[in-house]
Amino acid sequence: MSARLLGTMLLGIAGGIGHTAAAQQHSPAAKLGMFPYPTKNQTKEQQATEEQQCYAWAQQQTGIDPVAAANPNTEAAAAATKAKADSATTGAAVAGAAGGAQGNAQLDTFKKAMAACLDGRGYSVK
Repeated sequence: MSARLLGTMLLGIAGGIGHTAAAQQHSPAAKLGMFPYPTKNQTKEQQATEEQQCYAWAQQQTGIDPVAAANPNTEAAAAATKAKADSATTGAAVAGAAGGAQGNAQLDTFKKAMAACLDGRGYSVK
């Protein structure tokens, strides 16, 4: 096998891997750090559809917006901007810490709901 042909094959394989990895990073589960494995030979298209459906179901069941839960300090920062400079630092730190803990708990609850949905559809989720 020529070096040129081998190089072309390796580039093709590497390009496919990168493309697959990029597609997985854009899935709802991947954005949440979840790794669903299709145990019933679901296609990638079916998995993508079911991830979207389970994301919507989890949001409906929990009432949690995972984007807001992942960024809980947005409101605290806005409130701190309006307050005086000396008290804003203390207030933002306290509110930010409390908001971060609450955001993590909400995100965990959302992930559990989404995992339950995916599990019911034949995915092993870790």
